[in-house]
Amino acid sequence: MQVFFLLVSMFFSNSLFCNLNSVLSNISKDNYPAAKKISDVSHIAIRNMIEYNVPFSITAGQILLESGITNENPYGTIMTQNNNFFGIKYYGFDVPTRIPKSIRYLCISGFVYANDDCGGRCKFAKFRNNYFALLYHAHFLTCGDTYIKHLHSSDYKGWAAALQEGGYATDINYAKKLIFVIEKYQLNKIDERIRNTY
Repeated sequence: MQVFFLLVSMFFSNSLFCNLNSVLSNISKDNYPAAKKISDVSHIAIRNMIEYNVPFSITAGQILLESGITNENPYGTIMTQNNNFFGIKYYGFDVPTRIPKSIRYLCISGFVYANDDCGGRCKFAKFRNNYFALLYHAHFLTCGDTYIKHLHSSDYKGWAAALQEGGYATDINYAKKLIFVIEKYQLNKIDERIRNTY
């Protein structure tokens, strides 16, 4: 198990790596494929927290909640197979307009159809790779005031509430579910370590 997460060590301080390794090991006990995906993108999620102030715990928690990656279904949904780990819908390259056009064209490579709560098949964004998926996700959350205007604290609980109030998901218990996942795996401890390190 230690070897599995070894590659991410080059990006982090020793203490941050130790915390991250512990968290990923705990996730892997329940959901090994999801732990691997978070490990694969952890350096990007950490950079997004430093650059865009999106907590690592929110990014990783949403991957656990939205991706459909499980031990039984290691490749996740059709969305996940197209690098969409966050259930972000596709509205065309010209929307949402709050995200810079250069980011939209850079990150999105098209769309895929998937069943969702929209009453049938919906269009979901297809991202070029992991990096562009997380870059777009950071812009999706922070550009404009869709979620920021609801953000009353910058910790994971504040972000979870802002996502629900801003309409990120139709599930009325979305914030509670996201907070539960974050606290179950102590993803918030990584947030604290990043704040103390950078």
